[in-house]
Amino acid sequence: LTHYIHLVYNDGFFHALSRVFGPTLSPVHGAFLPGWAVEGIAVNAETMFTSGGRGRSPYFEIYYRALTLEDSMFPLSRAGYDSYKPPQGREYIAGYLIIDYLISHYGEAAYYRIHDDFVRHPFAGLDPAVKKVTGKTLHQIYQAVLTELRRRFAPAASIPAGTLESPRNNGEFYLPHPTSRGMYVYH
Repeated sequence: LTHYIHLVYNDGFFHALSRVFGPTLSPVHGAFLPGWAVEGIAVNAETMFTSGGRGRSPYFEIYYRALTLEDSMFPLSRAGYDSYKPPQGREYIAGYLIIDYLISHYGEAAYYRIHDDFVRHPFAGLDPAVKKVTGKTLHQIYQAVLTELRRRFAPAASIPAGTLESPRNNGEFYLPHPTSRGMYVYH
């Protein structure tokens, strides 16, 4: 339902053309949206309007948590499509994170205002609409999302030091193993 409402939008350039050429032209603006914008609004809606949703799922969070802790989050240029290589579901991850950030920092109507401006000028892409509503480029918004994630997951970024049990040189060290002829130690 979210995709239908989002893509069959009764306003904008293609909606105006659909009055002449038929209703199937109204959702064409969706072809000019990156995948994260299409899927992110759905992931956000399922989280906001249900008691579940991927936005509340620790399993979903582990994807962007791991990417953040490994400092290997994909760039915005790769957030709009999926890949057969990990991480899969990039458009869902980035979409949820970006839209959640927009709502958290610019209010619940922020994405609506962005989308409303976008459908009027779909050939310009999403970035001008984001800039108009937020005062920041899409790239700046994505960088702010990544900065917040680094801050949020910083306590988990390092493993506690512990006690060194083996010498500080190269080699393989194993625990002693008792045998019938005595202890077997391998180094």
